[in-house]
Amino acid sequence: ASGAPAQDPGGLLEAAALRIEIPADIQRVKARDIAAARTWRETTRRAFLWSLERGYRVVGFLAADEADRGFYLLERR
Repeated sequence: ASGAPAQDPGGLLEAAALRIEIPADIQRVKARDIAAARTWRETTRRAFLWSLERGYRVVGFLAADEADRGFYLLERR
């Protein structure tokens, strides 16, 4: 999760549900690579704005500790 986030929203226009990935510990990412942390923040901000503007709402969170990441779960109602 400390690498660059995926930035291609391909296929989302038709999705009833989606997830937005985040690092499990953004502070650790910041300590290792401030540019990567900034990219995570900018990318997740764009993903949330894109999703919320299209009627998606956050319905849950999935922690994937073994992968050092987590996911916000969103659905369009």
